[in-house]
Amino acid sequence: MELPREEDLPPAHSPEEEYEKHNRELRKVKKFLQKKGQKNSFEIELQNRLDFFLEQAYEVTEEWKQYSHLIDRNTIRCFCHGDYQYHNIIKCGNQWFVANFEKCTRDDPVRDLYLLMRKLLEKTNWSVELGKNILDAYEQERPLSAYSRIDLLYRLSYPEKFWKIANFYYNTGKAWLPGKNQEKLDRIVFQENAKQQFLQKLLRKIE
Repeated sequence: MELPREEDLPPAHSPEEEYEKHNRELRKVKKFLQKKGQKNSFEIELQNRLDFFLEQAYEVTEEWKQYSHLIDRNTIRCFCHGDYQYHNIIKCGNQWFVANFEKCTRDDPVRDLYLLMRKLLEKTNWSVELGKNILDAYEQERPLSAYSRIDLLYRLSYPEKFWKIANFYYNTGKAWLPGKNQEKLDRIVFQENAKQQFLQKLLRKIE
């Protein structure tokens, strides 16, 4: 089968552009909360945590930019599922299937590994043992290059979950805020130290 020409492929996904977009959205939330008068307990907590996670987001974005020049992402010819997590992995008898390809995109395959790892690690308080087992199993089939490890490190380092909570709050009706949002925010704050230890032990020591 003849491979498609480079000019016929859709643009490759850019984590750098995605992070910068998220950062702009976090700044909007910050300005909104600064101007808002009476706040409920969730809004107070969200505002109190914004500067910490926004600074983290800036730092990851800037560090990513230092490495992004190492590869021309438009040379990537892989397509990722785009939402590869356990809700979209189905077992039927002895066979496994992947569903819901609506977010399929051109990107480094490590994108799907990141999505699966983040979901599972958030459920297990960033277990180093689980993370190592996932990486070992993945690399038995597809060894990661140093660049892909850096890619994975920064995807996991970006405060994606915090951005999701803040962005959901900003873009939905704010008169009613489900308690689930408060639970998610509390969990992120509680897990932050475990997350940083996980990243330090498993991914930050890259030659």
